Amino acid sequence: METKKNASQTLENKKFIFFQLGLILSLGLVFLAFEWKSSYILFKFEPKETPITEDFVIPNTFFNETKPEAPKVNKQHLARSLQFVPVANTAVINTDNTPNSNSITNNTTIVPIETEKIDEPDVPVFHAEHFAHTKSCKNIEDEEQRKLCTFDEINKVLQKNLKYPADMKKAEIEGTVFIRFVVNKSGDIENIEVLRTPHAQLSNEAIRVLKMFPEFFPAKQNGRAVSQYYTLPVVFKLKG
Repeated sequence: METKKNASQTLENKKFIFFQLGLILSLGLVFLAFEWKSSYILFKFEPKETPITEDFVIPNTFFNETKPEAPKVNKQHLARSLQFVPVANTAVINTDNTPNSNSITNNTTIVPIETEKIDEPDVPVFHAEHFAHTKSCKNIEDEEQRKLCTFDEINKVLQKNLKYPADMKKAEIEGTVFIRFVVNKSGDIENIEVLRTPHAQLSNEAIRVLKMFPEFFPAKQNGRAVSQYYTLPVVFKLKG
């Protein structure tokens, strides 16, 4: 037999009322919290005793320098102790023109002392009054035109003698080799160094052709021959 619930005793129908009561109670508590005031007492701290202040006097550490008194000289005693006694002048002054034994005679021979000549270190320069140039450009008076002539001679030697290494061509390696060398006081090329290279075979080929360059006239500074640096870019480019 199925039991039936009494509708008056069922709380399910009153859940809305409970919800409203809970909401009203919550809002009332929130409002009460905002309106709540607490009393407090502000305490002011004051020292019971006045602080003790004491003047501190810095002692004087400087001493007055006392100069010693100069001894008193008795002028009368000094005048009595100093007596001038005349002395007969017995010194003989030689008025002869005969030379002294210490003087230099006409027979004295002066021997010049040879000094060793110290060679100044040969330090290459980057810039000079007159640029190092090839002998084929020596008749050009203008400095800039002489430089262009020298670069043109260098390019001719590179284009004529430079060969692309077979391994580099096969691997399709290309790029620019930067070489620095020195044209010394005699016009010779020395101190060759590779600054940057894509591959060692390319730089070796550039150095090989560099040694074929024509003879140079050295650079000049203040009328004297000086060693000068040269920086040369050598381009290896594959034709497409």
